[in-house]
Amino acid sequence: MEESLDQLSPILPIDFFQVTLDLHSYDGKEKWKKKHLLPDFSELLFDPVFANVFMGYSQKGLYFHVAFSKPFQDCQFPDHRKGDSVEIFIDTRDLKSAGFLTKFCHHFVFLPKEIDGVHAQEITTFRTDDRHELCDPSLLKVQGEFKRRSYSLDLFIPSECLEGYEPSEFDRLGFTYRINQADGDPQHFNLSSDYLSVEKESKRWSTMQI
Repeated sequence: MEESLDQLSPILPIDFFQVTLDLHSYDGKEKWKKKHLLPDFSELLFDPVFANVFMGYSQKGLYFHVAFSKPFQDCQFPDHRKGDSVEIFIDTRDLKSAGFLTKFCHHFVFLPKEIDGVHAQEITTFRTDDRHELCDPSLLKVQGEFKRRSYSLDLFIPSECLEGYEPSEFDRLGFTYRINQADGDPQHFNLSSDYLSVEKESKRWSTMQI
């Protein structure tokens, strides 16, 4: 049976590209550099842009700096997408052939401010027995700096929270993000949740080459 045009999945400009980027080392103390700044794909995703994201790696784990060009509004949990929050998706083995989340896939949410004892948490949802135990939330680090017209978050995901994370032996990661805002649409990296379930499509996450 042929599909009508309104039944076909929408195609975004970025769907014609396989995103592969270099991931540079970072020691957790040095100043962030231009090489750590992730590119902006908003024009290909028809997304708003309100944050710059820096990313780096070390043997200890993954570091992020998120600089918002707007003031903090509000955050919620467990309905974190109704407020300001940062979601990070990692596949430590970058498995593009799997049709489901494997034990190497991770979905983390970070809140700008603590809500009912929650500041950061792994919320990965597995559909098969190929899974890992969700990490201890106390291991995830969030540090915020709030100003009148902007704010920033420094995030750290330690290696203990990343099943299969061995950057000296495996030289790439699957990665994407979704940054939510209380008063508008989210900002994405290389996939839009307007058209698919980002948290289920690990094979379409970008590749970060270590």
